[in-house]
Amino acid sequence: MSESISLHSNGSKEAKTNLFGLKFLSVEKLEQQRFGLMVVLILVVGCLGGIAVGTGALTQLFALIVLAFSTMLSLSMMLAVAPIKAIVYSSVAAILADIIIIAINLIG
Repeated sequence: MSESISLHSNGSKEAKTNLFGLKFLSVEKLEQQRFGLMVVLILVVGCLGGIAVGTGALTQLFALIVLAFSTMLSLSMMLAVAPIKAIVYSSVAAILADIIIIAINLIG
């Protein structure tokens, strides 16, 4: 009898395609849910940007520039149907910028 040996190297391939090292954020799963994810990100980025401007970023030029650049970058990536990694990374950067500026404006 002959036995065949098969080797599976799933570990290294999955590690390369995960975003932020989380298993449920694999690029394949996000690519399948691209348009649903984009709807959620448009809503979150847009609303947080509006809240950040409303809390006082309108009077601070640097904060307004950061908010406009990061928000428009993420929305442009979605409009251009960029790779999902670029959309997620730019949206996370915009959300973090929004949260930081909201916190600064509410504290100060």
